[in-house]
Amino acid sequence: MGDSVTPLLIGVDGGGTRCRFGLVVSGARFETIGPAANASTDLAGAISSVQAGIADLAKQSGVSMSDLSAARAFVGLAGVLGGPQISAIAAILPTQNAWITDDRRAAVAGALAQDDGLIAGIGTGSFLARQSAGHVTYLGGWGARLGDEASGAWLGRN
Repeated sequence: MGDSVTPLLIGVDGGGTRCRFGLVVSGARFETIGPAANASTDLAGAISSVQAGIADLAKQSGVSMSDLSAARAFVGLAGVLGGPQISAIAAILPTQNAWITDDRRAAVAGALAQDDGLIAGIGTGSFLARQSAGHVTYLGGWGARLGDEASGAWLGRN
């Protein structure tokens, strides 16, 4: 189904409260929302959320999971800190063409695209980010156990 002119694109933005999924097929956009996806506090749950969300997108769009092997994917999940988590997540994706990172990058891209600017991400977790000339600098975003003062989790505990 996918071809070089109209690529299949998968986007995943998973946080401590919920996970949002998007699929673009020939210009048509499909979306779904699933449960939390935090790779540090619940890697198995994050993997389950990602699998279910991508399966739902495939069902909505009529694209088979094997057709999704041609997709390009961005997977930004809370708590992605390094290699073992990235490898575990990559292993369940239908495509080998994926960028897997923490969820802060998804927030910056969604808010600023390619523009320079600052954002404050205040949700289950919290962070500040500055994007300038394509370079992003972060402050915070390490989770409620390590800080993230003013986050929803921090406020709830206090």
